[in-house]
Amino acid sequence: MKRRRLETQVMALIVLMTLAAGVVGIIGIFGMSQMQNNITRIQRQDILPLNTLSDLRYHLQTYRSSILQILTAQTPVERQQDAVKVTEERETVNKLISSFDTTSRTP
Repeated sequence: MKRRRLETQVMALIVLMTLAAGVVGIIGIFGMSQMQNNITRIQRQDILPLNTLSDLRYHLQTYRSSILQILTAQTPVERQQDAVKVTEERETVNKLISSFDTTSRTP
């Protein structure tokens, strides 16, 4: 009889430990899901707009240097090639500005 009672107590303890581990696991999975959602939100709201601003800065500098090259071109052919480069960079800059304008920003 004592042996059966000890077996019952051990089984009850194992069941309680299993339930506790299950609850902790469920809480952990829920926390990881929330963390993943927060990381995705941060990436959309902060990281991607910063990358767009970095690209915009680069293309604006290229645009400025292309304008300077037009001013210092020796021949009309060179001037025309530089003008094409300026037009391409202007279009890229406008696309990047439009892309950045669509991002939501906090005050």
